[in-house]
Amino acid sequence: MKTVLITGANGFVGNHMVKHFCEMQYKVYGIDRNDTNNEYIKESFYRMDLPDNELYNIVEYINPDVCIHCAGNASVNNSVTNPVDDFKSNINVTFQLLDAIRKSNKKCKVIFLSSAAVYGEPIKLPINENDKCNPISPYGFHKLICEKICEEHSKLYGMQIYILRIFSAYGMGMKKQVLWDMIQKFRNDEVVNLYGNGDESRDFVNIDDILNVVDIVLDKSINTFNIYNVATGKELSIKQLSNIIKKEMNSLKNVVFTGKENEGNPNNWRADISKIKKLGFNQSVILESGIKSILLNYEETVANESN
Repeated sequence: MKTVLITGANGFVGNHMVKHFCEMQYKVYGIDRNDTNNEYIKESFYRMDLPDNELYNIVEYINPDVCIHCAGNASVNNSVTNPVDDFKSNINVTFQLLDAIRKSNKKCKVIFLSSAAVYGEPIKLPINENDKCNPISPYGFHKLICEKICEEHSKLYGMQIYILRIFSAYGMGMKKQVLWDMIQKFRNDEVVNLYGNGDESRDFVNIDDILNVVDIVLDKSINTFNIYNVATGKELSIKQLSNIIKKEMNSLKNVVFTGKENEGNPNNWRADISKIKKLGFNQSVILESGIKSILLNYEETVANESN
């Protein structure tokens, strides 16, 4: 039985990673700053606010074959208002984790969840992994520094580290970011007020496809260090997204684009995913189907809570 350590195990992506690797018969250990309600790791969970020197002892004890590093701030807006916290929760944590793995088990494969935020405002679309990174938010800068820390540990110590630059993730259990916020506004507000002019675009990728990429990279990536875009290669405007959600929710509410910019966020994103496709990746969840599943799950949860 292989062993996997998942940091940020209570987060949106981390929770899905825990369930996924348990179903793949891994022995799964989780770390998070908050207590967990996840039954999969009830007996193999460490509550810890990283960085923490106790991490060295935990990594040595677990001796993981794989580490999925999900911990850290995942909000551009929060990084703008509190860049110091973003620095600590991303850069300091990443360095300590890799240092702990370096000292106990260099053969451990590490997946670092980065972000398309490292690209900033792209000069051209689609964005390729070799394109220049020019972040426009503290979050983007700090993720890029984390990537360099990963590269440092791979080149100097021979560690197997793979960086996944995730674009606009969504899926079951996510309760933030543009898609979820939009659903809440359609549900609760009289008028749906949205940032920008509606022409801003994103490349939305479902959590199931992110899990698929992780499996592919762990199985087929042969170099000790590599970077992959994780997306669908399809660009969707925020106006188009609002129309899809409005239709799926059978809403008659008016949508108003305020023209106000969302600080730290680029206008347009679309990924070049040819690199990950060469390893065998194909999109499995179409956006409309993903949104339907989220809405259905939300309605069932609300109904159960009312009963």
